[in-house]
Amino acid sequence: MEWLLSLLAASLLLTAGCDSTEQSVARFRQPAEQTPRRVPDQDYLDQALPKLRTVKLWLGANELISETARSRTEIATGMMYRTKMAENEAMIFVFPRPFRASFYMRNTVLPLSCAYIDRDGTILEIHDMKPLDETPIVASTDQVRYVLEVNQGWFDRHGVKIGTVVTTEKGSLDQIFFGRWRWISSKSLPIPLRKAAHVPGAVKRSEATSQKGGARVSRAIRLHWATEDGCYRRDALR
Repeated sequence: MEWLLSLLAASLLLTAGCDSTEQSVARFRQPAEQTPRRVPDQDYLDQALPKLRTVKLWLGANELISETARSRTEIATGMMYRTKMAENEAMIFVFPRPFRASFYMRNTVLPLSCAYIDRDGTILEIHDMKPLDETPIVASTDQVRYVLEVNQGWFDRHGVKIGTVVTTEKGSLDQIFFGRWRWISSKSLPIPLRKAAHVPGAVKRSEATSQKGGARVSRAIRLHWATEDGCYRRDALR
């Protein structure tokens, strides 16, 4: 009888130990990662963007490793919800054509500075941006094609001023981001391509052969790279 009581007591202790262990694991278990969703009636997400593709930028002798925001959602979300950024990290926003930029700091807790940059890579304006300040910083020109965000004061600390030209390790900003691509509004696209223009990143390829005296002279390859409101077209001879 005594051995039966001992066995029962040991069993209860073991069960209690298992329950305690499971409770501890559950207490420290991380919640499942949620899929980012767009905020209703807005283009931005309800949480931080995942790490975007990076490019190495040069501002004089200064080097930055910059994430690249190109799609509508990436541009609208930007640095929202981010809580840290290394000194020589940045985010560059790439727009399909020059316009009058207007940036603000909704849902952004990091103090930032931004540079408005033209298609040649020349810095036109530099502004400091206050966390959570939703007052738009409207550019004084409609020639802004890129916006570069860095930690607040980075431009001053590194002697980068208006007129500095931003380049990449592979050439100018326009060369690396657009090459020989030509912007075409979705309204100007052939009907079969208008639908594709609503799928960012979709590429449509078409070919046409020119004839001279019955002989084929060349075959033109036309590529359409789609964005949300149009596409870029590149023609080349094959």
